[in-house]
Amino acid sequence: MFIGLIGLDSETIHITKKYLVEERGFTAIDLKGDLDDLPQEVVDMKMLTFGDLMDYVTSHWQDNFVTATLPYGNTECLDLFMRRPFTLLVGLEARIERTIKSCVNRFADLFDGMDISTMFDLGYGIIRPTMSKAQLNIYNPYETEEEFLELLRTINIEDTERIRPNWDTYFMELADLASQRSNCMKRRVGAVLTEEKRVVATGYNGTPRGLKNCTEGGCTRCNSGVEQGFAECLCLHAEENALLEAGRSRIGSNAVLYCDTCPCLGCAIKIIQTGIKEVVYNQAYRVDDKTYTLFKSSGVILRKYSNDHKIMF
Repeated sequence: MFIGLIGLDSETIHITKKYLVEERGFTAIDLKGDLDDLPQEVVDMKMLTFGDLMDYVTSHWQDNFVTATLPYGNTECLDLFMRRPFTLLVGLEARIERTIKSCVNRFADLFDGMDISTMFDLGYGIIRPTMSKAQLNIYNPYETEEEFLELLRTINIEDTERIRPNWDTYFMELADLASQRSNCMKRRVGAVLTEEKRVVATGYNGTPRGLKNCTEGGCTRCNSGVEQGFAECLCLHAEENALLEAGRSRIGSNAVLYCDTCPCLGCAIKIIQTGIKEVVYNQAYRVDDKTYTLFKSSGVILRKYSNDHKIMF
């Protein structure tokens, strides 16, 4: 694994890098150049260019490396880093007063004569596009190094599922992406139907083909803002959409349906009838208990999605 640490607070970066080297067995590998002022660790290799660094790490991809000198403003270099399947970008943040102090120390020569707030804004502006791409974000609210180290020890930064998600996370992310196509005024819902870990169909909620989108007034019930009148709702549910897209002939005996919201009773009946083996959902719905009882009586497994790999601490 190759971990890139980014942030404005040098001390938080230093502590994290030191932790990975001394407690987790990582090797520190840094670029020469403008960022030489960052703290150097016991084990530290210096590379001439970013290309040299990536070539070396790629040829030793089974080893663990950490760097604190990613070129923040160079999108080409960052894209090269992010494309590798063994890289993890970690964004580190700290309390505002601590961060400002670090900015003054790091950028005083570069922004000579500027007031502190302007210097901070410029420094943050440089790093923000890179920070937004971080796969893991860690906030350091502590006064002492030991307190922050205790937090780092609980996070398991090097968990490989952070860079290659498990099947549940993969399919649930696809369901969430499908929900972005929703045109229902009530809520966004997405679903992914799978068979033997392969996508069979996707679905999202909204009005049927040929009708005006719900968001454009296509469903009077959804646009009225009332809870009653389900029988008059014209929107297909995400689960229904996925089942219709697949068709009964494409739903095998090991089919699993991933939904970002627990199915309603109407969808549950259709799920049972089509032979779905298991349903995995992320968010609760108001009839979860009834859906669970119905699934249990028909032999369908209902499981709540659990993501133990938080991206923000």
